Amino acid sequence: MKTLIPWRPGLKVGGVPGYGRVLQNGVVLPVLLWATLLNGGNLYSAQSIGHAGMLFEPVGHARGGVQFVALAKGYRVFFEPNRAVFDFGSHRASMTFSGAGPSSITGESPAPGIHNYYRGDNASQWSEGVQSFERIRYRGVRPGIDLIFYGRPDSEMEFDLILSPGANPALVELQYDGFGSLEIGPKGDLLLKTPEGVLRQRPPEVTQADRRIRARYVRRGTAIGIKLGPYDTSQALVIDPRISYATYVGGSDVENTEAIAIDDDGNYYIAANSFSANYPRLPAGQPYAGDQDIVVSKFSASNILLYSTVIGGSSKDVPGRAVVDTDGSLYVSFSTASTNFPRPPGVTIGAGTIGDGVLKLSPTGALTAMALMGPSTAAGPYDLTLDTNHNIWVTGGTTGVPGQTGSIQARVAGGTDILVASLNNLLTQIKYLTYLGTPADESGNRIRVDVSGNVYLSGVGGSAAFPTGAGKAFPGAGTFALKLDTVNNRIVFATYLSAGNGGGYGLVLDGNDLWVAANSSGKDFAPTPDAFQKVFGGGTNDVILVRLSALDGTIGYATYFGGTGSEFANDLVQDPYGNLILYGNTTSPNLPTTTDAMSRTLAPSLITTAYISVLDVSGGLVYSSYAGGSSAGSFTLGLGLAVDKLGNAIGVGATSSTDFPVTGDAFQKQMAGVQDVYIARFEFVAPTDPYLARIAIQNAASFRGGPIAPGEVITIYPRNVGPATLVTAALTADRRIATLIGGTRVLFDDIPAPLVYTVGGQVSLVAPYEVQGKAFTRVVVEYNGVKSRPMLVPVTATAPGVFTAGNGSGPAVVINEDGSFNSVSQPASRGSIIVFFATGEGQTNPSGVNGRLNEFSRLEDFPRPVAAVNVTIGGQAAEVLFGAGAPGFLAGLMQFNVRVPQGVEPGPVVPLTVSVGGVPSAAGVTMAVR
Repeated sequence: MKTLIPWRPGLKVGGVPGYGRVLQNGVVLPVLLWATLLNGGNLYSAQSIGHAGMLFEPVGHARGGVQFVALAKGYRVFFEPNRAVFDFGSHRASMTFSGAGPSSITGESPAPGIHNYYRGDNASQWSEGVQSFERIRYRGVRPGIDLIFYGRPDSEMEFDLILSPGANPALVELQYDGFGSLEIGPKGDLLLKTPEGVLRQRPPEVTQADRRIRARYVRRGTAIGIKLGPYDTSQALVIDPRISYATYVGGSDVENTEAIAIDDDGNYYIAANSFSANYPRLPAGQPYAGDQDIVVSKFSASNILLYSTVIGGSSKDVPGRAVVDTDGSLYVSFSTASTNFPRPPGVTIGAGTIGDGVLKLSPTGALTAMALMGPSTAAGPYDLTLDTNHNIWVTGGTTGVPGQTGSIQARVAGGTDILVASLNNLLTQIKYLTYLGTPADESGNRIRVDVSGNVYLSGVGGSAAFPTGAGKAFPGAGTFALKLDTVNNRIVFATYLSAGNGGGYGLVLDGNDLWVAANSSGKDFAPTPDAFQKVFGGGTNDVILVRLSALDGTIGYATYFGGTGSEFANDLVQDPYGNLILYGNTTSPNLPTTTDAMSRTLAPSLITTAYISVLDVSGGLVYSSYAGGSSAGSFTLGLGLAVDKLGNAIGVGATSSTDFPVTGDAFQKQMAGVQDVYIARFEFVAPTDPYLARIAIQNAASFRGGPIAPGEVITIYPRNVGPATLVTAALTADRRIATLIGGTRVLFDDIPAPLVYTVGGQVSLVAPYEVQGKAFTRVVVEYNGVKSRPMLVPVTATAPGVFTAGNGSGPAVVINEDGSFNSVSQPASRGSIIVFFATGEGQTNPSGVNGRLNEFSRLEDFPRPVAAVNVTIGGQAAEVLFGAGAPGFLAGLMQFNVRVPQGVEPGPVVPLTVSVGGVPSAAGVTMAVR
């Protein structure tokens, strides 16, 4: 399963230009990156993001065979029919495709705008209306092989080798002339020395379908070839996922952070703890306050620093977690030991001068409010979240909040207890507060709130005396999850998970599911039979990932995740597709990784390194990789993670590695001190890619989301999918509804769905009947041959919805017995027969056939729901005379002919409900009865 592929320019084989990353009927071998030119002997790697920053311009008066020229960072490249010449000013070198004769060179992807050149007074040397291109193609450099050069935003250059099916990889041989030396480095890089520095060409990394193809450079005399392992020549090879942006952020001393938040515009915020007087900040020269400061920084989606705010007193000030509101206001939890910590005007919570609390910053970074709530504890700063009313909820450890008694537990029971509190968004009022605990130490590590105001916590500590509500007694201290009903002031459940070294540092609320990521010593933990990893891996800790019912705390899924070393889970987020993304650090050389990982090897002599792992909602491993530097004796900690609306993740933490894989456009390319903050953007979905968020799948009749049923008519709202004008269903030769129209396909476990229509951003389709009996189905949207990231969608037996004249509620589409449409002015008579339409009935008898039209001569041949059907009108059972596939329409659309009960109370808004297999249609659907 290929799910995580970073965007980079590519081609569809067959000569059709585009930006498709999943290539059809061909091979890409591979993208090769020219790294940044050395300055002073310092080598920095770079990765491609965004659109091309360098352009290829045709040479109007070609001399010496030069047809195109491009300006890279620190050098020019001249493109001749049989070679590329690198001009470093005082020196030239070239790359030739061995054995190739002259090739035609064509420009592709015209860049916006034109250039005019007026040099000297000889008009014959002038050039007007010159069109530049984002890439150029050498066609047929060897049989079945094209060579494509293209640029990156930071004026660097890459090239692809495109192999058609059946092309011989042994023909890939590159001759380098004029370079001081040609070496294959210890990590497989190709190093090309010049008088001006070194060019690095990264190792070839090639994947095909679900597996990585072994690839490496090999010396062939003075030439370089690429050696491939076994692969299927009929399938495409694609490029692995990579970090699209990575940077250090730090001063000359020590920095750390776990606070990261992303707003709806893609701006991201970090709150770092800095010991450095020269930590990067805006405005420049903003003073350093003391021992440790809090520095809050906002970056644009394009990684431009927008503001930095330094907050601190003369002693130790430490940020915790961060969350951003819809208006761009940022809330940061913190601890301070500074008696002179800055207090914004008008603050009303907290009479003391030191302790734990929450800061509020305006969209421009101004400190506008602060709540100081209690003494600092070993648990550190609070975790915090927002509810639907923009109230701030916090949890952590406390020895008591001055002047406050609790709703469920009036005071601290002893040691450190859990604090659960809600503040208004002005930080001027504590709206709710309670303590939870025993004479032992407890701490709330993560907090989430549902739309009803119920609060969910993951925490650590406790004892057999811990108040568990309806849960079972704890065997002792460990990781747990709990739910609070804050309206009725009760613990709904508290579920013990495992003993471990501090746990519950990841918490995701997903509808009726609660996911917890924690650290476990392997004691008192029971993986479920369907666990991804059933056995404790080793070391002091493994990560555990647990799914609980958000209703009663029952464990539905539980797995270990780890290798023979020690793993720590420091954050857990959910992407728009429902996948869970784990972020943490590991010492295991055999951490579970996937074939498309950025790195599958733990560098020797590391103290610990970061990892990023993606699991789907069934617990399956989608993607997993190491994600840190490799310098000996260093560490990289993966501490905080946030995900944007595309599903791309930004990770933050701290590193002492001098070779953290920063990109060419990094804000800070070198480590400045002993330990720096890092920011890494993991790009899984590009802005131009097709993608479909889980919330953008709805029953076409009820407009409700949730699990899908076999044969259900569905409307989806994908991005970057569909033609500009509406394309409606087409019939195949065997009178089936086509699965490909307007360049659009939707696949359910690789089975194409019949399409009713497609238009930009909206597709109507029928779920294939083959999803029956599955717990989940994997959905992929494809547009013009480019596929979206797969998404796992839950499946149910039935999901009935009644078609209405509105958006799933209000008057149903009802035809009265006299053929008129039912309305307030044309109500149905009691005892009369009405007709209405529905979908989501599930499997049928005879079995449903995808895309088949309901064209039958006998009533008994029309497909009927296997599950029992009941119709009520005005709360009374209605006689169903016909409930089967709608005649003349495609399978999945049901028609019901029912008799209006005589005893129905007449009126203009009489409720109409269909129940299939005990599952009712949405409330609020009505008809008029007289």
